Amino acid sequence: MHCSARTPCAFGTTSRAWWALNKSYDLTRTRSRTRIRWPTIAVLALLLTSCAGISTVPTPEARQALAPTGKLRVGLQLGSPHNVIRDSATGEMKGVAYDLGKDLAGRLGVPFEPVLYPSVGALLGGGHSGA
Repeated sequence: MHCSARTPCAFGTTSRAWWALNKSYDLTRTRSRTRIRWPTIAVLALLLTSCAGISTVPTPEARQALAPTGKLRVGLQLGSPHNVIRDSATGEMKGVAYDLGKDLAGRLGVPFEPVLYPSVGALLGGGHSGA
């Protein structure tokens, strides 16, 4: 429906002058926000790119605490995409926790050993027993 001076608009306004005034007001607010927004985005991008190159070498204490046997053992529930699933065609394992464990083992410089459990209860039981 088209708004005019005689027909009310959907939002209860009755004139084109109100829309023109509101439109110009929004444009000036957008311009002032844009002036503030671009420097803020530039500063945030600079901060993020400066942090991207930071690489920390794990201390021997951290390596010993995370992989006391010389391998990083990670308990995973088989069948959950958040933990690990096995591709039926290739047999390859993938999942969020599996990938994170593999990456952490690489950063620590130790082999990765996934310990698979069929259910959450078995996984928690393995954690309580220290397996």
